[in-house]
Amino acid sequence: MDRGGLAPGNDAAIGRDGIHQGPRETLDDRVLGERPDGLVGTVVSPVNADIKMLVDTVNRERLAAYREVAAKNGIPLDAVQKVAGEKQIAKARTQGWYYMEPSGSWRKD
Repeated sequence: MDRGGLAPGNDAAIGRDGIHQGPRETLDDRVLGERPDGLVGTVVSPVNADIKMLVDTVNRERLAAYREVAAKNGIPLDAVQKVAGEKQIAKARTQGWYYMEPSGSWRKD
């Protein structure tokens, strides 16, 4: 279930300098962060259309993977998302990326 941070194959984000960047660089630029539900969110607002499309694509791919795990194991989707979110946030914390606290605020260690 751990997809190594952002889902693979999403390498079309635009960074601050206008250069095409991958999702990891977008995390490093502090535009995206990990959420407790296993999805990514935007730390800043508003974001350009390319970032919104990246977030939508990553989240769609993650949800598909989470649904597959839930169905295969006969467990609720939200339980899979919670475990995935915990893993993604733990990784974000070690990488110095933003993550969402349960209160809904963004934090970076």
